[in-house]
Amino acid sequence: MMDCANYRGIKLIAHTMKIYEHLVDMRLRDVVEIASDQFGFVPEKSTTDAIFIARQAMEKYREKNKPCHIAF
Repeated sequence: MMDCANYRGIKLIAHTMKIYEHLVDMRLRDVVEIASDQFGFVPEKSTTDAIFIARQAMEKYREKNKPCHIAF
């Protein structure tokens, strides 16, 4: 009738690791100081904010006909 070989076990490791990762992340954020110019992986900040700021700086330099060098 039912063959046990036809069924797969339930894997909870991925969920357990997500919980563990969240706990480690919370503790590290309390201890590690994040720079004000850090935009990636920071709550309420986005890499698009950094791109917007860089673009504004580039436009200001172009208006003044000055060279603008940006490194990532």
